[in-house]
Amino acid sequence: MTGTVATAATADARVTPQNPSGYVREVVKTLKTPEGLKAKVGFSRGKAKIQPSRAITPFSNRFTVSGSGWGQVTDFGKSSSQAANVETGYIVACQVGVDSATAGAGAQLGAIALAAFGGALPAGAAGPFATVSGNVSVTVSPGTAKRITFGNKSIDAPRLMETFGVRYNSVEVSVDKCGGNIDAVAYTTLSTSNRQFDASKTIYGQLVRVR
Repeated sequence: MTGTVATAATADARVTPQNPSGYVREVVKTLKTPEGLKAKVGFSRGKAKIQPSRAITPFSNRFTVSGSGWGQVTDFGKSSSQAANVETGYIVACQVGVDSATAGAGAQLGAIALAAFGGALPAGAAGPFATVSGNVSVTVSPGTAKRITFGNKSIDAPRLMETFGVRYNSVEVSVDKCGGNIDAVAYTTLSTSNRQFDASKTIYGQLVRVR
């Protein structure tokens, strides 16, 4: 299996405590394999809004996000792609640089699936896109980060130039137990599989500075 990672665009957050609502920049990268397969992996239609905390404690914060993580095979190369999958969500970090978190800093990067807030998304959901909404609560200790998966979309025998993925709309994320800076960044992973090899590429979006 081959895999590549596109680094997070963390230098220029648009959504901050001083500017608590706005768009999150689109990101599109290309996955290429030695067999000639080419596919686009993207994040688009991103929005984020920092919400007032419902709790008395300053260690509880919440924000809502919307976006679309997607993939598209543009060239099959020497062998057809037999399957493809898009996974999308957010990484939330407490007092740790998002660049370090997205690099998978040891065992500090935990994972929480969509099942935590109301049920997992069926891999074979009808149509090229699946839609997710809901809310999730995470506990993020200082110096750690957690990956929150909003959904997966699997396609058998994807067609050339077919766009598929997961859309999420106004998903509310509550963050507890973090007394320092809270940063969040969208991620999308495209995985492809054929008879010979598997390959994947992960991209990261623009930083959202929650606190």
